Amino acid sequence: MSKTVKILIAVVVLAAAAAIFYQKVYLPKSTYETYQPKKGSTSVSVFGIGELSAERIYGVGTPTGGKILSVETDQGKWIKKGDLIARIDPVDLQSRIKGAEASLQRAKLDLRSVKQEYKVALTQAALAQSSYDKDLEVYQAKGISTLAYEKSKTEMLTARTQAEIAKSKIASAKAHLLEINETIKGLQQRLGQMTIVSPIDGFVIERRVDPGQSVPPAFTLVKIVDPNTLWAKAWIDERISGKVKVGQRATITLRSREDTPLEGAVRRIAAVSDPVTEEREVDVGFVKIPKPFYINEQVEVTISTETFDGLYKVPLNLLVQYKGEKGVWIDQGGKAHFVKLSVIAEDGKYAGVDKGLTETMKILVPDSKKKPLFEGSSIRS
Repeated sequence: MSKTVKILIAVVVLAAAAAIFYQKVYLPKSTYETYQPKKGSTSVSVFGIGELSAERIYGVGTPTGGKILSVETDQGKWIKKGDLIARIDPVDLQSRIKGAEASLQRAKLDLRSVKQEYKVALTQAALAQSSYDKDLEVYQAKGISTLAYEKSKTEMLTARTQAEIAKSKIASAKAHLLEINETIKGLQQRLGQMTIVSPIDGFVIERRVDPGQSVPPAFTLVKIVDPNTLWAKAWIDERISGKVKVGQRATITLRSREDTPLEGAVRRIAAVSDPVTEEREVDVGFVKIPKPFYINEQVEVTISTETFDGLYKVPLNLLVQYKGEKGVWIDQGGKAHFVKLSVIAEDGKYAGVDKGLTETMKILVPDSKKKPLFEGSSIRS
């Protein structure tokens, strides 16, 4: 083989190697994905972690103790106001109510009798008074003896006393009647307390009794959440909590639904901070109540404290530091060019930029697998 042929073969091999290097190495290392900025709204936000809770959680109990006959609900169930929760053994309450009602009827008859007695006593007292008035006139005219006069007076006073006694019997009978009525009301109230119903429309999160169990007075049978008061109880660092205001929009992420953030709004800010963690409780309500929900579930809350309109939105992962300045690399005629940016706000995903960009610019997406960028380096996009 001649020397010329060998040289030609070597040239071909080198050219092929260069072509392969260019296609397989240089181009992939120099070709960058790009992003074109657009204007929009950028919100500054604060972040906190906490748990799912509610402003109103009702502990429904029994005012009186007793044996549980039945339990009609369970945790994880929705319940309506007035729905039956449990029944307690009334023991002898019903028979006592019947006995009291019988006593009430007798008391009514007694009252009717003493009223009639009083009516008769009043008539007799009136007759005795009239007789006495006549005898007094005759006595003053010395027409009857003192003995006869004193007898007439005594009969008048006795009849008057009998009328007063009959009147007091009426008052006593009325008082007895009222007492029996109050006894019946009390027994009926206690009987009503043997049937426990829900005070609200809500979600049962805990059941603490079973049929056959005996409970003391004021024992909590179930706990019910008012769903309209459901909120995320988050803890925010004191250093940034001052920017949080009631009514600000927020995003709530439940641990069980990490891919489905929920809309919310700040409902309450605690007046006292935790002295140990130096955090402040912020309660964020839901725009739409999640169903089902789990009290004490871990939540993450992002609260928008300020919104800027008309800024260029740049993904945070595109921002780089170059010679101590924050900015982005752009494709300028096939050359890398660093653009310093004025970042006004960051919302966790995007930076809001007011200067340094235009919508026609192609921002290079940084990639550690590509060749390092420097001012003027050749690139493809």
